Amino acid sequence: MRHLALLVLFITNFNEVLSFCQPGCICFDDGKDVRCDHANLTTFPYMLNPMLKKLSLVDAKLKLLDSASISVYQELEYLDLSNNEIEELPSDFLVGFSKLKEVKLQNNKIRLISDDLFKELPSLEILDLSQNKIERIMSDAFLELKALSSLNLSSNNLHMISSKSFNGLSGLSELDLSENQFEKLQRETFDQLTGLAYMSLKNNKIKNGKNFNFKLLKLKNC
Repeated sequence: MRHLALLVLFITNFNEVLSFCQPGCICFDDGKDVRCDHANLTTFPYMLNPMLKKLSLVDAKLKLLDSASISVYQELEYLDLSNNEIEELPSDFLVGFSKLKEVKLQNNKIRLISDDLFKELPSLEILDLSQNKIERIMSDAFLELKALSSLNLSSNNLHMISSKSFNGLSGLSELDLSENQFEKLQRETFDQLTGLAYMSLKNNKIKNGKNFNFKLLKLKNC
């Protein structure tokens, strides 16, 4: 009887943990879909359902990201960190989330995309880094994103892109580079983008944009 009572207590406590919803957040689908939009959070939430699939933290006043806290949510498929005050992405923040399909980081203060940010993300299809302050994208930054189909880098401070920045993105179909500071682009930068069907270069300072001869590529308002 004692063991049975302990088992019942364990199950009860476990269910309470799974059903816990952090103050400032709204939880759906037994805590697998959590929205903490406009919450005044000082840290990344870490007491949510570990089976969490969708997490939205739009305009949650986040400045620092905690790799240890997010590592609990290995089932995560959708992450929205838009409209925060994030200046830096920890090197291991998004490493190893095998089921993650979409990440939104637009309208933050990120300046650098290093080559150790997006590792072991075999399912990632959509990545939005628009409206940041990105000045540099390191070589091979997206190398392991084999499933990526849409990459948005619009409205940043990019003046140039390394010829190896887009290495590995043969499956990319949409690329948005509008609203940056490009004056010229190297043709070899886009050599590996064999699946590209659409690219926007509007509102840059490019003089040679119309000279690019990409197969199936539509240049919008060069």
